[in-house]
Amino acid sequence: MPRQKKPISVQQLLRESRSKQGATLRTLSAHAGISNAYLSQLEAPSVSTATPRLLSTRWLMLHKIAVAYGIPFAELDERLLEEAQRLKLLP
Repeated sequence: MPRQKKPISVQQLLRESRSKQGATLRTLSAHAGISNAYLSQLEAPSVSTATPRLLSTRWLMLHKIAVAYGIPFAELDERLLEEAQRLKLLP
């Protein structure tokens, strides 16, 4: 039986997308109009700081993040929903 691939976290998705682009946090910060410190926090592996912060971000901010990282918004949205369910943040 094939092993199921563990879904990547939002943090991994952001880091891997940035890495594939060869971009720095500063580059994406300038592109998205979001501080590089904030983007760094979103990429942090700590679920307690990154995921809840990302989940509570407004739609426009998420759209800017998706565009800056070169991630389809639907994929980012799907990962956020999966993590919210995993963390039992949704009823």
